[in-house]
Amino acid sequence: MASIEDLKTWFDRDLGRFAKWDTHILAEKPYAAGEIGKSEHVCYPFSFFTHTHKWRMVLINRAEPSLMCNSDTRKPRAGEDWTRGRDMTEGPLNEETWRAFLAEIVSYEIIEISGFARSNDDKPDQGLSSGLPAAAVAA
Repeated sequence: MASIEDLKTWFDRDLGRFAKWDTHILAEKPYAAGEIGKSEHVCYPFSFFTHTHKWRMVLINRAEPSLMCNSDTRKPRAGEDWTRGRDMTEGPLNEETWRAFLAEIVSYEIIEISGFARSNDDKPDQGLSSGLPAAAVAA
């Protein structure tokens, strides 16, 4: 069974080249049982930020600890006075759930390359495969 210490270890291992738990995670006030929603367990929220989003992980302290994650935009869209949010990964506190959360962050934050920049001859994969050995392209 994993613990908060494992979560810290995974964070530092997977993001430690540019981010550390001690300097990039904001530990928020824990919620008592029944304080939010219908949770019968103490919840420990932790947040970190990218340029456009606030990412929150909530460790739910139950017999089998679980991790719930969500995101909120850091600023409202033009004409709106609220920020948009989305529930993300939820599951047991384990490395698989942690990795799923990381994958969601990357897929959420990745930016599409314009068609013009991709290739000047209208072949979107040209830049990817040109110059690679045939075996690498076929793989």
